[in-house]
Amino acid sequence: MNYGRNNHKGAADITGMKPMEFFLHASCRALLLTDKIMTQEDKQLLLKDLCARLPYGVKCDCKHDHAITPTRVDTEDLTVYYADCDEWEYVEYCKPYLRPMSSMTEEEKFEYGFITERWMYDATYSISDSVDWLNAHHFDYRGLIEKGLAIEVTEENNPY
Repeated sequence: MNYGRNNHKGAADITGMKPMEFFLHASCRALLLTDKIMTQEDKQLLLKDLCARLPYGVKCDCKHDHAITPTRVDTEDLTVYYADCDEWEYVEYCKPYLRPMSSMTEEEKFEYGFITERWMYDATYSISDSVDWLNAHHFDYRGLIEKGLAIEVTEENNPY
């Protein structure tokens, strides 16, 4: 019986594994890739964050040779799907590339401040406009980098 599909090069064959063997295989793999087994709370936080960033082309590292863009998230199965390589992955193996809030430029601070002030005084704007702006610019406003759930964007690794 096949408990999952994974097209990664060099991926272990899980065909025929019993559920407990599959669980142990997945747990060991998560530990190797993330240095810790992700809690259910962290998985839910990461999925929530990825869902909000999908329309803005967030890039993720899923232990491939390059950053890939998720196109769909399944919150029931805790999986992330990628159209560009026709694969899926469990969320614990997926780390989005995000910018720390401290990396906001002066121009971005001005723009973000304008949007944030606007929703307080103009009924056509809302707080979701501020959150959308942060998502569109790939800022980590949930502390995912500090929790080890995201990769900090630097000049060397910037996939955007």
